[in-house]
Amino acid sequence: MTEKGYYKAWRVLILSIVGVLAFAAFFAIGVYIVSQPMLERTYAYKDVNLIIPTDNDSIVEGGRQARIHGCYNSCHGTGAGGKMFSDSLLGISLPAPNLTMLANNLSVAEFERSVRQGIKQDGTAVHFMPAPMYYNLSDTQLSQIIAFLRRLPDEDTELEEPSFGLSYRWSLLQGEERIIPDEVAKVPYIGHLDISEPLNHGRYLAMTTCSQCHGPRLHGRADWGQPPSLVVSTVYSFEDFKLLLTAGEAIGGRNVGAMRIASKKRFSNFTKEELEHLYLYLTSDEFMQDLE
Repeated sequence: MTEKGYYKAWRVLILSIVGVLAFAAFFAIGVYIVSQPMLERTYAYKDVNLIIPTDNDSIVEGGRQARIHGCYNSCHGTGAGGKMFSDSLLGISLPAPNLTMLANNLSVAEFERSVRQGIKQDGTAVHFMPAPMYYNLSDTQLSQIIAFLRRLPDEDTELEEPSFGLSYRWSLLQGEERIIPDEVAKVPYIGHLDISEPLNHGRYLAMTTCSQCHGPRLHGRADWGQPPSLVVSTVYSFEDFKLLLTAGEAIGGRNVGAMRIASKKRFSNFTKEELEHLYLYLTSDEFMQDLE
């Protein structure tokens, strides 16, 4: 190759690299610009005012419910003081907020709105909050949880501001990430059920504890490690089902991943009657009909 041809080849290579970098920069800027309105979108909401109990029995029950529903010693850290979640693949960093602070500083309506409607104080969506699971949580149980959180000692946890990277924003534009208030709107409402009836109580428990991982209709999910449809419950005897939910031990000693953690931290707080009612529903003809 002549000296002239050598320099020409280098110039083409450099211009190609510059062109690729420029395209990548414009692509990234475009994704940020187009996705920002999705992150800043506001949602209509309704204010729900609850009466927060102060008696000791309600506060103790609120602690049990907080553990079952992941509000205490789970997603929000040891206790409820909050913790950071980061996903390097999605390029996000999100705080699971300090619930001891929010329960005391937010109005009851604002707290309820975040939990059951998936909408923050400013009207924008919460992120990665299982509001679809909490949508059917009863006024009584949510009030008890708030009462429990208000009695916890203050935790001065320093949390970073949320950040949303390029990969997460692109996933939003592709419809691969769920917008929480939109997901809440898809959840079947079961607040009309008489949960004093065992089968209805089992359905209520399934919808307000299992749907976070197994989907709003308990069909299973294609993401999050692909948790199965809860029709799988039909292969379990009650004793095996109880062992799975309280100790995370599946039939055949299979590794059930996150379910093992959830069972030990959360579902081990179920009463025997709650386990019986949940099993009754998940192995019933009514559940099979609900799946259709």
